[in-house]
Amino acid sequence: MNFSTFSKAPQTLNNHDLLARARELAHEERRAGVALLHHLREIDRRRLFALNHSSLHEYVVRELGYSDGAAHRRISAMRLMSSLPEIEDQLRSGALTLSTASQVQNFLRAEKKLTGNAASTAEMRQIVAKVEGKSTREAESVLAVRAPEVAQHLAARKLERPRVVGTDQSVQVTLTLSRELQLKLQRLRDRTAHRDPNPSLTQQIEWLADFTLAKLSGASGEKRKVSSSGAEAMPAPCKNANPSPRYISSSLRREVWRRAAHRCEMRLFSGMRCSRTHLLQIDHLHPVAWGGASTADNLQLLCAVHNQLKSDRLPGQV
Repeated sequence: MNFSTFSKAPQTLNNHDLLARARELAHEERRAGVALLHHLREIDRRRLFALNHSSLHEYVVRELGYSDGAAHRRISAMRLMSSLPEIEDQLRSGALTLSTASQVQNFLRAEKKLTGNAASTAEMRQIVAKVEGKSTREAESVLAVRAPEVAQHLAARKLERPRVVGTDQSVQVTLTLSRELQLKLQRLRDRTAHRDPNPSLTQQIEWLADFTLAKLSGASGEKRKVSSSGAEAMPAPCKNANPSPRYISSSLRREVWRRAAHRCEMRLFSGMRCSRTHLLQIDHLHPVAWGGASTADNLQLLCAVHNQLKSDRLPGQV
């Protein structure tokens, strides 16, 4: 097919040229898709998304205009291609789709989290070979044979995805409760019967959330250790009369969190503040290794991405 054929409206093409053009466009779309994965990998490596966004996913959605699902599939496929560069040819040819590549990556990630064992490169290649050319449902069956418990876990997580059901932004989720969790909730119901003898599951979850949040914000004599990069570590007892500058008192820690309104304080290049509220860490504006102290005016709350981005630069760098 020559270039002039692409400039013609589909309605003007004969049957042969119309079918040929569709094949060429599909090939070009896959080629562009693989090129995008390479760009996303480099953007992720350089953490360029962090200049104006709190995550690579947010960048792909807000800057590139993809839906949440499409962004997730492309990022997951990019992760798999980083581990197995040879699948680029399969993605280009269509033997392996973005959806299937994303499925494999999500499965391997869940398997490692649940079992503690990461698949070897050889095993990953075998899995990709088995799902090549298969539909999403067929790929699910292949992966379920490898690790049924992982497949069940992913299926349950899929059901738990919230679905907006009301104008007040209420969401509906489907939960699968283990017998052990059911017994714990029954004990909770019995212990809180004075509040409501027959609470709904929604009420119990709300009570648990309120209690946990109050507990996390409550007074504590613990002190939190902070790494040289400023990231908050696990609490450890302080036996010295003069505590290390890497320790932050509970009261000071609560002050930093309250002042930041439980949100990352990084100012993005756009002038807006990072919206991240997940994986927040207390950071020293002036690093401890450079003489910084654990004082209110030298502490800030950052998400993990922006804390790492800051740690990768020397003081004074932009």
